[in-house]
Formats: sequence, C-alpha cells, structure tokens
Amino acid sequence: MLRLKDLTPVKNREALTHIPEGKVLINTINAHSFNTAQNDDLNEEILS
Repeated sequence: MLRLKDLTPVKNREALTHIPEGKVLINTINAHSFNTAQNDDLNEEILS
C-alpha cells in the first residue's frame, strides 16, 4: 500500500523527465489536506 509519507513530490519540470514512460496516474491534493494528513493517522489512511 502506498503511504502519503513515503511519496516524493515532483518539485520541478526537470524531475518530470525521471518518470517512466507509459501510462501514469496523476493525483493532486490540496495543501490543507496534505498538512492535515501529516499529523493525523486517520486522514493519512483515508488519503492513501
């Protein structure tokens, strides 16, 4: 299972070149939800 705390955000365009070719699922999360999940295990589980 993917965990929010184990993910590495893409921080710039150059980092996009390291994403493997093929189909890619891209999800976004707003800053408030991300920050809340950092400190709340239930919210982290819901978002994972």
